[in-house]
Amino acid sequence: MKIRDISMWEAFLRVAKDKSFISASRSLKIGAPLLTKKIQGLENELGVRLFQRTTRSVGLTQEGMALLPRVKAFLEDMENIENQFESHQELKGLIRISCVTAYAHRILTTQIIQFQELHPKVHFELEASDRYIDLIDSQVDIAIRADDPHGADYVYKKLVENELVVCASPDFIKKAKVKIKEPMDLKKYPLLTLNVYGECKFIRSGILLSDLFGSIKISAQSGLLTTSMILQGAGIGIRSLWDVKPYLEDGSLVQLLPNHKIESFGTIYAVITSNRLLAKRVRAFLDFITGAAKIP
Repeated sequence: MKIRDISMWEAFLRVAKDKSFISASRSLKIGAPLLTKKIQGLENELGVRLFQRTTRSVGLTQEGMALLPRVKAFLEDMENIENQFESHQELKGLIRISCVTAYAHRILTTQIIQFQELHPKVHFELEASDRYIDLIDSQVDIAIRADDPHGADYVYKKLVENELVVCASPDFIKKAKVKIKEPMDLKKYPLLTLNVYGECKFIRSGILLSDLFGSIKISAQSGLLTTSMILQGAGIGIRSLWDVKPYLEDGSLVQLLPNHKIESFGTIYAVITSNRLLAKRVRAFLDFITGAAKIP
């Protein structure tokens, strides 16, 4: 017996982990019929059945369970060997990314430029959009989302906590003679924020942001537009810290109610379909942004 096709072993490991041929085919980015063919080919070569299949479930046979730890170790050894010899190779090729709009503008574009300075043969295709996309159907390598981890098909790498802050421009504070001591004082002034933040609350008082939405004068379901209007003095804003942090540091905006912390609106994650079988350029960029995106 000679099994030269390593993808058969990778298919076996993926199906064993996902306990589903459909889920495994998505993770490996191959069609379900091809995946089934690989598993059947492996079983034929070994002369044993590796999976028990029903219409509702997929489970390992005793032979499959005995084989699993050895296949894991084998593939890890192969990956280590590949990494050893690829460590000095130049990164090149295309990385496709989908990213929430504001994060793409404020942070990701700078990281892409910095990464390309180190690896000029790596190219990027970037979609800045707040719509939810399927990584496999869209053939996207990395999706950057304000999301909570869910589903066994995806791996989530934390980039930054989506902390919310209250802020306004010095001109607006002066013009409106802003005096704010408590969260409910915000109802006296025009409020600029996103409706999706409504269920977040001030931790000390328990006041929901939606309780303040009656003072919203301009509604724009775009973080970039909202921050732009705050900078122009249109009102008091509630925005993500990673978005307005540079403006707070240079004095373009002033933080209000610093002692009244707001619940975070989730976390910004880089999402991939699997740690396994990532192209070297994608893994390198993922490592780069997970190390560079922290707010001090």
